[in-house]
Amino acid sequence: MDEDRPADSERAPNIPQADNSSPASAMFEALTVELQARDEERGRELKSGHDSEDKMREGVAQQLVLAAAGLDAIGEKSWTAVDDTPLQRSRTRRRFEKRVRKANAKEKRELQAALAELTQPALAYKAAVEVYRRYGAEAGRV
Repeated sequence: MDEDRPADSERAPNIPQADNSSPASAMFEALTVELQARDEERGRELKSGHDSEDKMREGVAQQLVLAAAGLDAIGEKSWTAVDDTPLQRSRTRRRFEKRVRKANAKEKRELQAALAELTQPALAYKAAVEVYRRYGAEAGRV
């Protein structure tokens, strides 16, 4: 073995020696520095990514809490009470239910009038069937 050449166990495979001023060793040095810089940059991005992810999770959690408390979380300064829209929906729902009640009451009155006009109680079934046929399954029950 040569004296100026290190043993194979002391040197990593395929890595040119640092004291060698060949173009291959200079290129290797440049690539090593570039890879280290990329690793450091990726580490910083991952760190900052985790921070922004935590902030995002906190923001989502805050929105969920505000939604559960009955507030729209668009922004702190523009919080609005949720009372506006549900009242609107409930008013629409109440109006619809009122119309349904009125329609059911009208059907019931018509059925009662048809049954009151009958002279024979045995024909009550026929009158109920006529009302049922006219209004369908939503007709009042006898």
